[in-house]
This record gives sequence, C-alpha cells and structure tokens, in this order.
Amino acid sequence: MTSENTEDFDNDSDLEENNDTDEAYGVRDCTLFLIDTSPEMFHKNEDGVPYFVSCLEDYIYILKQKLVWNRQDWMGLVLFGTEQWDMNPEIKNILTLQKLSVIDINKLKEVEKIRDSKWKDYEQMSSSTCYPLQDVLWHAALNFSSINITMSARRVILFTCHDVPPLTNEDEKHRIRAKVSTYNNLNILLYVVALGLKWDVELFYKDLEMLSRNLNKEDYQRTSYKDLLQQVKRPSRHMAKLPWRLGKDVVINVDISNLCVKSQNIKSIAMDSETNAPLVSYTYLRRKEDTDVEKDEDDEEKIIMPLLHADVRKMKKLGNKEIYFTLDEVKSFENIYEMGIDLIDVEPLSCDPMYHLHAPYFVSCNKNCSEGEKLLFAGLLNKCDQRKLKITCRVTIRQNSGSYLYNMIPMPDEGGFYLYKLPYNEEVNDFSEEMYEHAYNDQDNKVPINHEAVELFEKMIKKSTQIYDPEKYPNPALQVKLQSIETLALDLDVRDPPEDLTLPAEDLLQERIGDLTKQINEIFIDEEIEFEPAKKKYKDNKNSTDKSIDDVNVLEIIKRNQLDKYKVSDLRQFLRNVKLSTAGRKSELIERLTSYYT
Repeated sequence: MTSENTEDFDNDSDLEENNDTDEAYGVRDCTLFLIDTSPEMFHKNEDGVPYFVSCLEDYIYILKQKLVWNRQDWMGLVLFGTEQWDMNPEIKNILTLQKLSVIDINKLKEVEKIRDSKWKDYEQMSSSTCYPLQDVLWHAALNFSSINITMSARRVILFTCHDVPPLTNEDEKHRIRAKVSTYNNLNILLYVVALGLKWDVELFYKDLEMLSRNLNKEDYQRTSYKDLLQQVKRPSRHMAKLPWRLGKDVVINVDISNLCVKSQNIKSIAMDSETNAPLVSYTYLRRKEDTDVEKDEDDEEKIIMPLLHADVRKMKKLGNKEIYFTLDEVKSFENIYEMGIDLIDVEPLSCDPMYHLHAPYFVSCNKNCSEGEKLLFAGLLNKCDQRKLKITCRVTIRQNSGSYLYNMIPMPDEGGFYLYKLPYNEEVNDFSEEMYEHAYNDQDNKVPINHEAVELFEKMIKKSTQIYDPEKYPNPALQVKLQSIETLALDLDVRDPPEDLTLPAEDLLQERIGDLTKQINEIFIDEEIEFEPAKKKYKDNKNSTDKSIDDVNVLEIIKRNQLDKYKVSDLRQFLRNVKLSTAGRKSELIERLTSYYT
C-alpha cells in the first residue's frame, strides 16, 4: 500500500469518526412499532376501518409530526405473525417493514403506499398457526442493543387485539415475562395498545408493562392510548436528577420532569437572497463612542475592534453608589446554593391559582434509588396527602442558575409531587386600590344580582358546554406555518390554508341555545331603557317635521334604500325597538334590519 493510499485511508477513517461523534450527541427519541398481523387484526373497527390499517394511520400521523418538528428521531415498523419473514437474521414469522433508523420522507411514502393499496397483501400473509410474541420482543431488544447512540427515550409500542396471546402455553408465557424483564436493564419502555371491544389488561399484558418499568402493582397506572400518542409526538422529558435534602445526612434522589411541552413557534432563518443558503449571525459588543463618531468620506474607514468578554462591565446601584461588576462576577451571584431540593417548611395545603407563574413540574423518585429511599419518598407522599399538607422548598435545577421557591403538592395517584414555582414579593401586582370600588360584600356594597338572568345564563352554559380538548383548537398562525413547512418537506401540492378552529361555530351555538339570547336581551334592554337619555330628534330628508326615532316607519326606509343615510346610533335604536342584537358594524346592522323586515 502506497503512502498516498495510506493517507486517504486515514482521512476516511477520521471522517467516519467525526460522523459518529456528530450522531452520538443530541436529543432524540427512538420508537419501534410492533403490529400483530393475526386474522383478527383485519376485522373492521367501529369506523369501518380494519385494525391493521388504523395502526398504520397512527404510525403515519406520528411520522408526519416528527418530520416537521424533530427529524433526528428514530422510528421502525415490524410485523409479527406473518407467513413470510426476514431471512437475515432468520427469525420465522417476523417481517420488518422499516428498520429502526432516522426518519425521512421515504419512510412516509412507503407506509402510505401500504396503507392505500398494499395492505391486503399482508392480509393474505396472515398466519393462523403461529403467534411469535416472544421472538418479536427479543427481536425488538436486539434492534435497540445494536444502537450505540444516546437516546432520551426508547419505546416499544405493541398493537394487538388479543388480551391473551393465542397459541401460547404457560411455559411460553413465562419465557415472555422473563424476556420483558430485561427491558428494564436496557431502558426500554413497553406499551401495549388494546384494539377491539373486549380487552382485559389484567389477564396478561399488565405483567409485561410492570416488568419493563420495574413497577409494583400499587405504582402501576395504565397509559391511555390518546396520552400515549401525545407522549410519542411531544414527549415530556426529564429535566434533572436532583438530591432532595430533608435534613442532616437524609437525602432522596428524585427526578424532575415537565408535564407539558410548550408549543414551539417556527423560528425565522436568515438566508442569502441569491443562493437561499442559511446564514449564521454573530453578535459582538463595541464601545459606544465608536458608534457615535461620524466618519468622513475622505478618511480611511477605521477598523473597530469588538470588546473582549473580560472588558464588559455591568452596573448596579447599591446604597446610592454605582458598582460595576464583570460578567463572571454576575454569574457567580446566581451560583449560591448547590444543585438540589432543600426542605424549608411543611404547612397546611392551600393553593392560590393566581400565584402560578408557569405549568408545574413533576417530582418522582428515581428508579435507581435504594429501597429505603423509595419507602421514605412514599411515606412522605402518603402522609402529606392524608394530612392535607404541602412542602415549601428551595430548588436549584442548574449549577449556574438561580434558586427559587417552590411548593410541592402531593399527587399520590400519579406517584409524586407537583412542583409549583412561587413568585417573590416584587413579582406580585397589588390591585387593592384599583379593585376596591369593585369589591362587594353582603352589608355595605351588595352584589347586584338579577336572579332571572342568572337562571338564563346557567341554562345557556349547560347547553353550550363541551369537553375542552387542546388538540381541537390549534394555533391558527402556527398551523399556517406548519402547513407550508409540511408541503415543502413532504413534496405536496399547494393547499388551501387550514381552517381557524378557534372561531366560534355560530350556527351550532345558535341551534343549541335557541331563543335564550333573545330572553337575555329583553332583560338587559329593559334595564338599559330605564336609564336611557331623552330620545334623539332628527330631520327627515323629505319634510322638515321632527319625528321621534320610535315613530319612523323602517319598512318604508328599506323600500327606498335609505338606511345607509342614518347614523349607527339610529340603526341600533331601530334594532332595539324590534328587540334584535345591536352588535356589529354599520353594514351588519343594515343587513340585520333588512332581513327582519323583508
């Protein structure tokens, strides 16, 4: 081998090492879908769609979301219970449709073809003589063990319509449980999705989910299918592993995770106008006097050097004196306490929703804790719940960040505490003076209540109430951006903008409420008329005789097409006379009067 070839070989190896290094870091999830292909999986569900096709639709839905939001995630799709199987490795009755790898648009196109036209081919491959559940779980573990990349979450989602595995004896069930128990050592979470009307998790699959997470029966809580999809699409992540210091030499290692993921907005990217190449912007500081100096055209342009990090100062006024600090000194002010949770006080449970600054975090016991730590954590959780107590503590989540006060609210059903951030005194607004005149009591300033109107509003609320689901009301501005990105990423045709679901469905509301709005308007219009000032006079265009607004024949005005000559206040009085709504613009008022009289 020549020296040139040797150099080329070394350069290639260096490139491979660099690529491996780039792939080894980052935040990514890895999800492997296992779909049962027994004959029962091709029966139709309540919507008339085969169970197998509905599983593919869920896979496509999650894949589309990840292609838009996080294209570093990994996904794979495996079928088991088929007459055909992979030859390398040779595992019978298990067919890999998509290998566990980084998602891309080709994966989406392949699965969409199967869902639209080729799914019947897999119905013909369905086997009624074998159900290799143990082999497919072992196959999934092999796929994860072959990946030497840091993953924030590793999931195996099993879709099946059998609450008890068919064609499986007790010895094989025992081997399946033993195989799933190894998932805990590999940090793999097993989720079982039940398909069909009759399905009892207690018969078999509850044991598998408990073994994969190393849980007891008391701590086990089944994840609903809807929550599972949201967790895969926008997973809640562990923010930190912190020591909870209860006293001298008494420490419990706990995990802090976020309960919800903030809806991300699409960030604008600076691009070159000629080549559309993304540009990288850099920020630097320079002296103020350098920016104020006016440059002469004849003089040569002066080179302005940016300030170094050590030369920048921040001023703070303390004791009527201006004190200057370096940036490193400012950072050291925040790093006062060690990372962890320090117990301050235990007091009766009271929760003011006005004091919540953001969504709470969730504190749970770390799975690698000792039995003593787990018992102490469970004891604190149960005692706080029984005696209705909350724990006030100081939390330092990051090493170079400040410490804040939090309240720990016990949630025994979920196996941990909610962590609510408390505001400091300077962050709480005082509305006592502004709200004093609006404060009512039962003696001096009684609440003016119209009981008849209250009853009508209660009826209206009951008829118009529906279960709130954030998924039904997406951000319209964000949806337009996502649709444009999805169109480019998936090579789709230009589509109409998505419907704004935040707007009220007026027709549906009017159908539900009926004439309740008219009854409410009658009550409040009567109260308004009692305090209404004297009627306005106006001069007709045809004659000079003054007439009251109430005496005007609106029908004749409409026939002469002269409504647009009247003021908005006059049009609203016409509407009040016939007990119609007075809200809207002038064109809407005219249209409302015209539709009423014609």
